[in-house]
Amino acid sequence: MQNPDFSDISFCGRIAYANCCIEEYITEQGDSPENWKILLNLLWAFPEAESMTAYWVIITDRLPEVILDYDVYRPADWIGQREFGNEVTKEEFCTLHRLYSESPLTAFINEAVWHITNMCGQETDGSHKVAELIMHRDLMPLFRKNLKKFPDIESFRNFSDFRKK
Repeated sequence: MQNPDFSDISFCGRIAYANCCIEEYITEQGDSPENWKILLNLLWAFPEAESMTAYWVIITDRLPEVILDYDVYRPADWIGQREFGNEVTKEEFCTLHRLYSESPLTAFINEAVWHITNMCGQETDGSHKVAELIMHRDLMPLFRKNLKKFPDIESFRNFSDFRKK
């Protein structure tokens, strides 16, 4: 698959496309998206987040590499916890830690979600071109390498950017 043309796809549409690719990967690998519901719900919460920065913090604090850095619940060590009060609950931590520790999909999930958070960080900083570059340079090659089936890009043209914070 060639890179789809994202030039007329909003930032929200790009996030939605990436989320659909993650769900497709989970399904193609024989796992159920239901098993990943805790993470997928967070990824799909973008339109409901109070700002892109809030969304970035929510997702970043729950990346596999962040959660797996700790064997026990230590929210005081996480930047988002201190700066934004975005609390990862002990139950959420334990659920994510178990999921990430036991799943062979974790490396792909970590890379995909890391690129999504990187895109959000760039967009938040006003670096729209860099965010677009991340979609083409980092996310799409990851998806092309790992997916057999891709979401139809046309479905994402009707997403609008709801805010620019």
